[in-house]
Amino acid sequence: MDGFRSLKNPDCDIVVLCQNDLEFNPDVFDKIVEKHKEFDFITYGAGDAYHSYTVDSVKKVGLWDERFCAIGCHDGDYFIRNVITNPERSSINDSHHGRVHKPLDFEILDLVACHPTKRRFKEGEEIAIEHSKWGRFMHKVYRSKWPDPARNWPKNVEKTVMQNPQPILYPYFELEK
Repeated sequence: MDGFRSLKNPDCDIVVLCQNDLEFNPDVFDKIVEKHKEFDFITYGAGDAYHSYTVDSVKKVGLWDERFCAIGCHDGDYFIRNVITNPERSSINDSHHGRVHKPLDFEILDLVACHPTKRRFKEGEEIAIEHSKWGRFMHKVYRSKWPDPARNWPKNVEKTVMQNPQPILYPYFELEK
């Protein structure tokens, strides 16, 4: 999130974060800039494949929960927090995990290289070992916060109440002087 550099005097209007195996349609960023007039936070694809933010989004919702330190559940947690905290200005487009809220009316990505049925890593690779090592912990943290499994949105997600509020951290960025 260092793209903004500062929430009070940001270096840019929008920060885009995405996985490195995405292929973008040629005119997508013109459309994204236009959609950010309507939305502060936009996701697309499975989980955290693509997401973009305005400064207002970070000011209202904060950043990702630092306790999610590996692959898994971090996206579901952050998406729910966006829908609860900023429901009118959040567009969640993760139909792969059953998480959709105010979906976009156009396709952002060509996800051929990031198709959800393809394995993203092979057994024995360092990332696979880390994922298996931390996966249970990620689910435990998620379940301590939210009433439903990470892959399913609670009914009336915007009215969901966090079960075990904990500090998200990042005070050095969000609480700048």
